[in-house]
Amino acid sequence: MGKITMKNLHEFGDITLSLAYFRNLSLPPTSSVLDIGTRFGSFVKSLYEIGYSQVMGIDTDESAIIKGRESYSDIKNCLIPYRGISIPFNDNSFDIITMFDVIEHIPN
Repeated sequence: MGKITMKNLHEFGDITLSLAYFRNLSLPPTSSVLDIGTRFGSFVKSLYEIGYSQVMGIDTDESAIIKGRESYSDIKNCLIPYRGISIPFNDNSFDIITMFDVIEHIPN
């Protein structure tokens, strides 16, 4: 896997550890993946680079999504801002849902 270049992006979690955990699950690369709380989309970008082509990331921080889209142009359509009220996809749209380093950032 190539090194993810984050172009001055500061992620809250450890993308390398999250990716290592995910890879140890040996999930098929044909799986569709949603990353909740994706911030800039660095984890989504990492999954894309190792062969997961059906990846999406959502975050309530629209400015982070915009920076992610600018930094990772090849997955810009995979990064979506949302209000945090309901996930903007139909039920059963994804095989796998991840949410690394998110709970501690939710105020209530």
